[in-house]
Amino acid sequence: MPATGYSQVPQGSQQQVLLQKGNQALENAGKKFGGLWKLLFFVCACCVITAGTLSIFSGVINMISPFDFINYIYLTLFGLLMLVIDFPIEHPVIKNIKMSIFHYALFMCRFVGRGIWYLFLSAMTVGALWDNEVSPFLGFFLGGYVFFVALYSLFYGIQLSQRLERVRQKVLEQGPEHWASYIPPYGMNKAQFSELADTLLNKKSGDRPTFSEEELNYIVNAFSFEVRSDEIISKEEFDEWARGTTGMFLL
Repeated sequence: MPATGYSQVPQGSQQQVLLQKGNQALENAGKKFGGLWKLLFFVCACCVITAGTLSIFSGVINMISPFDFINYIYLTLFGLLMLVIDFPIEHPVIKNIKMSIFHYALFMCRFVGRGIWYLFLSAMTVGALWDNEVSPFLGFFLGGYVFFVALYSLFYGIQLSQRLERVRQKVLEQGPEHWASYIPPYGMNKAQFSELADTLLNKKSGDRPTFSEEELNYIVNAFSFEVRSDEIISKEEFDEWARGTTGMFLL
């Protein structure tokens, strides 16, 4: 038979190529935000703000009760707070608000805390748009996205906390007399902590690191006794974590 001039591409191969392109595009978008999680959380905040704004606008037109109107204002404010935490552009005003949130509402900066918080906001989002007939479909779509990110954040935070706890147990096995050799007098940066974790867990060269770059950012922030952005774990913070006086870190 004569050659047709082309060869058939298996359907499975096309799907794999599309999936790889989608994953690559998602990773590139995440890098612009400082990480994939920051992008997911940023979109959640946008969903909450959209729900709150539409509900306020509808409430003004339909002259709803003051209590519902106050509820929509709170929903919008909550969304704005979450938006500031993961805003991709640095600005002195935004930085000051972030520091205040870190100081007074630290749970909003942890995976588990965000998961619980976003579960609450997802219910408010659905209630604002669906129950009050502002836009039922949009309420289901926006609230559903926030809900699933909240569940995944809870799962991911617990799993990451357990990995960090395994590292702490290895540190405890070495004994306090070895801790001084782990951390320099001026403190430990996240690269040094990553190397320590890989060494204690017997990671070989070429293996996947114990923690990713984005995970290390959340871990180093969780170590801090006070609000700062130097990405350094001090000796006092390391000792406090290793002794486990407050139990397992819940990230």
